[in-house]
Amino acid sequence: LQLHNKICLNRVWLYGRAYYPRFPNRSHVTTGTSEVSASREVHFFMLRVGDILSGLLEWAPASLAWERDNIGLLVGSSDREVERVLVCLDVTPDILTEAVAREVQCIVAHHPLIFHPLMAIQTDSTRGALLAGLLRENISVIAMHTNADAAQRGLNTELAARLGIRNGRRLDAANDGTEDHGIGVVGDIAPAR
Repeated sequence: LQLHNKICLNRVWLYGRAYYPRFPNRSHVTTGTSEVSASREVHFFMLRVGDILSGLLEWAPASLAWERDNIGLLVGSSDREVERVLVCLDVTPDILTEAVAREVQCIVAHHPLIFHPLMAIQTDSTRGALLAGLLRENISVIAMHTNADAAQRGLNTELAARLGIRNGRRLDAANDGTEDHGIGVVGDIAPAR
């Protein structure tokens, strides 16, 4: 599963099962014969929240995140099977309503739903009702925030490309000792005509 091919700024739906040639010993394997080659056995696995998180962290490692950022699996179980994923900027009551209507099992959000430590979950507050609804509907939430901003082909790089920024360089390099990762992109733009 390659989730890093394209960064989209709208909601994106991912459907179906995933083919994992690198996980041949998973316990929930369903085997079949490939239509491409009748002699080649293909293993299909039900995608799980943990698989999605692992793929996302390969693209945007946790080490790139701001030290106080809250990224990763914020709500739900990594063992939850997933057929539908909703990608959004923020998890809001409207996003929860849409996720329930579309029978989504996992939401991948840019901004973390939980940022400051929770002292209480009061269901008469917006955030408390949202968390209660996610738990009641068994919908997991993954946040990819500053690590997605700082990734080599991350949000900042994609926005810079769409804005036509040339000769782009990182505004604030990540702590990994390379110029490939960091927050923000600064560069040149063509003059207006």
